[in-house]
This record gives sequence, C-alpha cells and structure tokens, in this order.
Amino acid sequence: MNDTNAQVDETRDEEREPTSAEVLRERRNAAIGGKAVDNDIHFSLPLTKVFPVLLVGAVLSYLASSMGSKLGNQMLFYGGRWACSLLFVAAVVVWFVSRSQAKKITAQRNEEKYAVAREIAQAKQEKAQAKAAKKRKRRRK
Repeated sequence: MNDTNAQVDETRDEEREPTSAEVLRERRNAAIGGKAVDNDIHFSLPLTKVFPVLLVGAVLSYLASSMGSKLGNQMLFYGGRWACSLLFVAAVVVWFVSRSQAKKITAQRNEEKYAVAREIAQAKQEKAQAKAAKKRKRRRK
C-alpha cells in the first residue's frame, strides 16, 4: 500500500507544473546566462588542484624562515622569506588563471544550455512585434 502511494506521489512531483518563482528564475538565468563560474568546473581544473600545494609550500617556507630567525641562520631566514613570498604570489596567480579558465568554460556551457530558451524568447518577441505592426496598420485604415 505504501509503495503505490509513494509511486503516485513521485509521478505527481514529476507531472507538476513549475511555480511562478521557478519560471521567473529560469527566465532570469536564461537572460543572464547562468552563474559566472561553475564551482564543479573550477575545482576540476588542474591549476586549481595545484593551488593548495603552493599555499602549503608558502606556509612551510614561512615556518623555515621563522626557524632561521630564531636560530640566527641568515641564509635560512632570507631564503625562507623569499620562497614564502614567491610561492604565495604564484598561488594567487594560479588561482586567478584557473578561475578565468573556469569562467570561459562555464560561459560556453551556459551558451549551449540557454540557446534554446533565447531562441524561444526571440520568437515571442518577433511575434509581438508583428502583432504590434498589424495593430498599427489597422489604426491607419
């Protein structure tokens, strides 16, 4: 008995019409083109996977610099400081490069996804313009 009710509820959920909020959200996403960067795409890129390694390297070089400072080892102090700075700058650059790559890929994917919705909206707009033109012709007569 419960299994049939569950199946009926599932079919009702599948058959239900979208609410006005859902329809508006879909139209807005179609007009805007969706999110600028899809996180799934961004975190799957190889450069994004390098980012945490660079940050860990920067932290470790900072610790080495601190240790060199405490021990009085100038070479370790200055070397660690330079390495920390360079690794941190490299991490920031890698992050922004991967983000821009993800943005391009997301834009391509959104373009494909919302192309149909844009065509429908354009057809409706042309239909409305044609209807308005007919009204103007009727008014002139």
